[in-house]
Amino acid sequence: MRCPREPGRDFRPERRARAASGAKSDARINKRTPKLKLKSHRGAAKRMRRTASGKIKRSHAYAGHILTDKTRRRKRRLRKAALVAKADSRRLLARLPR
Repeated sequence: MRCPREPGRDFRPERRARAASGAKSDARINKRTPKLKLKSHRGAAKRMRRTASGKIKRSHAYAGHILTDKTRRRKRRLRKAALVAKADSRRLLARLPR
């Protein structure tokens, strides 16, 4: 990149030093660096997790309060985990990378 104040002069000193020393180009150096890891969405990570087969496991809704109005059978079924629907799983898999 050229220096806007002084034409013909590069204003990045590290580039000048690298060019003078005959070091390898940036493209060659970048090939050796590992890929960055993706961060998982923390809100999604607290609410669901991936199974060994790659599906997403979640907890049921409506199991937190006003339990006196719900039947024993319904509360018992709400305790168990459920799988996310196929239609929603693609969107959520991006939020929970391995």
